[in-house]
Amino acid sequence: MPHIEMEGVDNTSEEYVDERDSTLHPLLGSNIKILHKMSFPVGEKKSVDYIAMHNRDKILLKIERVISSKDRVFQELKKLSRALNVNALLIANRFNSEETLEDVLYIRDRVGVISRETLDNVARGGKIYIYEYSGMYYVKIDGKKLQRLRIKMGYSLHELANIIGISSKALQKYEEDKMDMSVEKAYRFMELFGELFEDVVRDINIFRDRIVKSELKMHGKEKYREIKPSDKRYKLALKLLDLGVDVEVFTTIPTDILLQHNNVRMFITYINGRYSSSSIKLKCRDNKSFATTFNGLAISIIDDVQSRDSIDVAEDVGEVRVLSNVEDFVKEVAKSLRK
Repeated sequence: MPHIEMEGVDNTSEEYVDERDSTLHPLLGSNIKILHKMSFPVGEKKSVDYIAMHNRDKILLKIERVISSKDRVFQELKKLSRALNVNALLIANRFNSEETLEDVLYIRDRVGVISRETLDNVARGGKIYIYEYSGMYYVKIDGKKLQRLRIKMGYSLHELANIIGISSKALQKYEEDKMDMSVEKAYRFMELFGELFEDVVRDINIFRDRIVKSELKMHGKEKYREIKPSDKRYKLALKLLDLGVDVEVFTTIPTDILLQHNNVRMFITYINGRYSSSSIKLKCRDNKSFATTFNGLAISIIDDVQSRDSIDVAEDVGEVRVLSNVEDFVKEVAKSLRK
């Protein structure tokens, strides 16, 4: 079994002792390298537990016992994975009030959901062949192998389509790898071809296989309808949106504001009076890990009313900007992004 690599993880810290580490253990058999374990926010739900690497793909990992697609944690995980253009894997035994089925990958945009049992099976070398999307269950097939099997068994395209109960056009799409097959249709092929059809079905990569549909982007105040007048994060976001910068605001990861413009990314964490020195250090450190992993700039902004000690703690981690005037800060950031 391959050795798991843990980069930048301080296992002596108390915040790392939780059940997520035992859940992660099966990934030992899946060539996973942990780049960073997120520790902020401490004692609260977070959208990302680990930033990891599977083969050459970066991936966000999240572990929960029970979660709904309407939960803020899930929504922010989905939003972050889309913004960073990376896949996420959520391990949960119940999803949307239903038990996650064993050996099934549930696909929600760039987020894949599997059960703990599925993870264990994959770690032991097992393969999964079924994914769920929009309430339907599908298998992936090798179109060329299906075509060769049809010809070998002496069926024309029209004849086989009639036997299975599908259109010739649908069968042609299967053979051209333009459409995945429902589990129901796959059983019909299995009844006809028996074990020969097993070679046609492809296994699913729980880390990579996703179905991503384009979404219309909202702009300006429409994007943040529930803005809190006193929340400076949203004030900053709205000002930057007006300047044509792509902005996302988060509340369950250390990065409060993610800016993207002209292939430049800026990860901003906001520090105010609610954080202790230890929390400031964790927040700034985890934000910097996001920026380092995803080729961006990490900046900590801190209210000018905060103590010098708080500023010093943040400066020990990385770049800090003291926020005294929102307008001036926005202009400065916009200028940096456009260089």
